[in-house]
Order: sequence, then structure tokens, then C-alpha cells
Amino acid sequence: MTSLRIRLPHVLAAVALLAGCRAGGPSTAGEAGREPTDLPTRARSLAQRVLIADGHIDLPHRLLAEREALGAIRSWDFATGTSTVRDFDYERARAGGLNAPFMSIYVPSEHQKTPGKSKAVADELIDLVEEIVRGAPSRFAIARSPRDLAAHQADGKVSLPMGIENASAFEDNLALVAHFHARGVRYATLTHSKDNEICDSSYDETATWKGLSPFGREVIGAMNRVGMMIDVRPISRSSLPGTCSECGVRSRPSLPRTPRSEAQRPMPKMVARVALKRMPTE
Repeated sequence: MTSLRIRLPHVLAAVALLAGCRAGGPSTAGEAGREPTDLPTRARSLAQRVLIADGHIDLPHRLLAEREALGAIRSWDFATGTSTVRDFDYERARAGGLNAPFMSIYVPSEHQKTPGKSKAVADELIDLVEEIVRGAPSRFAIARSPRDLAAHQADGKVSLPMGIENASAFEDNLALVAHFHARGVRYATLTHSKDNEICDSSYDETATWKGLSPFGREVIGAMNRVGMMIDVRPISRSSLPGTCSECGVRSRPSLPRTPRSEAQRPMPKMVARVALKRMPTE
């Protein structure tokens, strides 16, 4: 993977997640003296100046499920990119300073049982993200690089980069890594709740491969070559290392998809992003 040189704070974690190169953007240097003194106002001001990314937004999967259940999507206005039902939309993203919400291309593990189904579902979800952009092109745009993020931010658009949740979407075909990269995918979670053709899942006690499969090693090589981030969140400990898109440190809370602390230590030629999650304790 191309090495990253990140200039904080103007691109933040988005540069790492997009697996691109050095990016530019508006500098906030010298502005500290003009900061408001109360923390809420200061936070809102900061959120509007820096570039903020969210590594996981489940909107595509939920909209697709609604379309399949009701025959139409009623909770999302494609013409304005707004919703009175969903937790995410254009107006709320802009108000909160969210510039780059990664659209989750979630492929349920149950589809692994049917050859070709995982790829088909992933493509359908990407089609839906493209439909969101076509509906409100002045508000949304698909981001493929850090440079896109900066351009969209300047234009008042919300970037929609994408990440695959469950790389079973690659089926057993290495060429699909390049296929999904060309469609805009910039990270992929190697597996989800079940072992797949790539590696073992932390939720599955089968331990099919005792870590990565031979095909999985090829997949990682292909992802590195195209510049797609490797997300290790729900994979088994024996399948590490990589990048965590939606996990916490092991001790808080202790969940199967939370990697142990030793796996989160700095590693050469890697970019790590670990979230601290607020979750119920029971």
C-alpha cells in the first residue's frame, strides 16, 4: 500500500481510510487566538473547519431492505437527500460538520451459501449509493481520493466514500478486488459473522482456516496493490493485522469483534484507527 504522509488536522483519519496519498486542504494554523471561549461553540466552529469522516454508515443496507419489504423507499427523499426517519441525511451531516460518511456496503454472511449472491448484493448496494448521488448531485458526491474530499468540502457537498462490510463480495475471484475498487470501494472488512473464503471470523468458533486462507493472502496482496484498506474489525485474532473501522479496545467493552490490545500496537507499514465506542455494559 502507498505510504501515507498525513498533515493534521485538515484531513484527519479520512486520508488513511481512503488509502490515498498526501492531501491538501484549508489550514487552521493561526486561528487559535480567534477561538470562542465556550466549549460547545468552539466544538461547532472546529467541526465546520476540519474534515470529518465517519467510517461506517448503514444507510444503503437499510434503504435496500425497505425497498425489498415495501416495494419502494419512503424514508429517504432522493431529490433533497433528506430524511425524517433515518439518523443520517444531508442537512444533519452539514449541520454537524460531517464531510465523509463511509457508506457501508454490508453483505450478510448468509449470502455466502449461494455462489454469486454476495457480489450481486454488494453491487446492488453500490447502485443505491449512486442513486442517492444522482438524486441530489449538488449535495452528494462519491469520493475516491483525499483530493475528492477537499473538492467536495469546498463545494458544500457531502462525500460518500464506500467500504465493503464482508469481503465475501469478492467471492472466489481475485479480479473482483479491482472491480469494487473501480466502483469506489476504499476499504473492505475481510469477513463478518461467519468464516468465509478469506479468513476466520471472531464470531465463528469453527476456525476453518486457523487465520487467513491461501486465497485470503492473495486478496490482501490485491487490496494492497489497488490501494484498498484492509479492515480487520470482526476477524479472528489469528487473522490480524489491519485497520479497525468500528471497534473498541478489548477491555472496554469486551466483544468478539474487539481485537486484543497487543494487536493495536504500532506496526510497520500500517495505518491503524481504533474507535472508543460508547455501548451498554449489559
